[in-house]
Amino acid sequence: MIYEDKYLDYLDYAYEVSKRHNSSTGWEVQCDCLYDTDEDSLSERDRFVMILAVIVYEVEHDILTPEMKGELDYYYSEYNNGTFDGILGEDEEERIVKDLTDCYNKVFNIGHNS
Repeated sequence: MIYEDKYLDYLDYAYEVSKRHNSSTGWEVQCDCLYDTDEDSLSERDRFVMILAVIVYEVEHDILTPEMKGELDYYYSEYNNGTFDGILGEDEEERIVKDLTDCYNKVFNIGHNS
C-alpha cells in the first residue's frame, strides 16, 4: 500500500519549518507545524505521523510540551495495542517505531539510570 503523506516527509517538514521560523519553544514548533491542520480531515494514521514528527523535533531540542508528552504516551500505548497494525507503510514502519520508542524511552526515562 502506498501512502500519499509519508512519515519522513512530515519529519522533514517539521525540521524545515521550525528552523526557518527559528522556533525556540515547543509551543512555537506546534504553531508553526500544525497551525493550518484540520484534524477532522486526517486519518488517525496521518495524525499520528504528523504529531510524531513534532514530538521528535521537540524531544531532540529538549522543548517537549506537556501536551506533546501526553500525545507521546497515548500513541506509544496505541501502537503497542496494535492500533496501527497494517496501516503504516512498510517503508516507514521501522523508522516510526524507532523514533516513537526512542522518544518514549528518553522522555519517560526508560532504560536510563536516574
